[in-house]
Amino acid sequence: EIYNKKTGESLQNYKNTVRNISFGRGRFCISDAADVLAMKKKVITYLYLVLLIYASSSVCAQESSISLNFRNQKISDILLSLADLCGKSLVIDDSVSGTATFNFADADFDTALRRFTDYARLYYEEKDSVYYISRIQVLPGNGPGLFTVNAEDVMPSVLVKELSRRMNTTIMADTFPAVPATVRIQNAAPEMILRLIVSRYDGYDLSFENGGYFIRNNGNLSDRKTDARFSLTEKNGV
Repeated sequence: EIYNKKTGESLQNYKNTVRNISFGRGRFCISDAADVLAMKKKVITYLYLVLLIYASSSVCAQESSISLNFRNQKISDILLSLADLCGKSLVIDDSVSGTATFNFADADFDTALRRFTDYARLYYEEKDSVYYISRIQVLPGNGPGLFTVNAEDVMPSVLVKELSRRMNTTIMADTFPAVPATVRIQNAAPEMILRLIVSRYDGYDLSFENGGYFIRNNGNLSDRKTDARFSLTEKNGV
């Protein structure tokens, strides 16, 4: 309703009088009832245009493509740049390292992220509009207490730390060699997963004590070189 600010009187039928009235942040001069109706139409038209412009800008933002080119940049920096451009939230864990060269030419953030993580051998999941990026994937297995683990070129200390957190299991470990591991194992218990990792590094033992796992350096190192890149898959009990 448009009204006289001083008297509070409605101007819908207020005729042949000039008044200054307040509408929002502006002040308008009304000469008669016809002007009141004209002003109403102008205000409605203005609000409609504002809403139309806002809706158009939102559609453009959704349909715009992503075009970025990175050459030999840190993987974490590439991910953060992509997220910043698209207004997304990312959490990158300690397993993500290294550099990459990549060209983004995608229609949306999810497509761009999926292509890049496949290229860089990363895994991601979305929870509550936050994207979690890692080189380690831990999924529930086909049975209680079983897990499927995929990890790409991850330092063993980081791998053990993440396994402890994601499997909700206490794992204490001595310092490992700085040799990355690639692990692929399906439907395995935590002990089997850890024994597989420990077996690839010379001079380490695994034990279960007081409800937790302990990986200790037994000091019996040999001259044998360790190739920590391995995979193990369980199918049909084999």
